[in-house]
Amino acid sequence: MISGKRRLTGDTGGKRKLDRNQVRLLRDEGLGPSEIAQRFGCSRMQVIRILAEAA
Repeated sequence: MISGKRRLTGDTGGKRKLDRNQVRLLRDEGLGPSEIAQRFGCSRMQVIRILAEAA
């Protein structure tokens, strides 16, 4: 059960820390998820999720 502010606003997560447009630009330049993740210092899975949002 969600309570308080999250229930009213629908906010269930934290602040987005990665520039999603930059991730997509690097993908368009031919970089793979592993290389993009290394450049941003995040997990490969996080990059894959961002790229899946755009698809």
